[in-house]
Amino acid sequence: MNHIVPGLIPALLMDPQVSLFRTEDRVFEAMAEGWKAEMLARGLGVSTIKDRLGLIARFQNFTNDYPWNWGPADFNEFSAERRSGPKPLALGTLPTDANAVAMFCAYVTESGCAASERRRAVSRGHSKRRLLPVRA
Repeated sequence: MNHIVPGLIPALLMDPQVSLFRTEDRVFEAMAEGWKAEMLARGLGVSTIKDRLGLIARFQNFTNDYPWNWGPADFNEFSAERRSGPKPLALGTLPTDANAVAMFCAYVTESGCAASERRRAVSRGHSKRRLLPVRA
């Protein structure tokens, strides 16, 4: 019987001899799935998890880049854009969003996260910036 553990990257994805189609997308998806599983395991509400994953997807779409290339300036630009326009975000939402992005970055950079190992393999020599720092 084949058991699939949520958030665990299959051995195929970890094999450096295997080339994947759109590798960065697959790694990003594995990171998000792993974070989702971790939040579920901690007992967070489904709506909280959906909101956080939605924010991460919007931020990734805004930057058109992957977490291993995100930097603080990216989040500042993202926040500024969300604060302007016809339906600006409430000022109090920004710290919550910053915290969610920082928590995601902390999760994917933990040494025990399989996605962080694959991310290191994918981004080796390609990273321009560091992941956003975690705020205390």
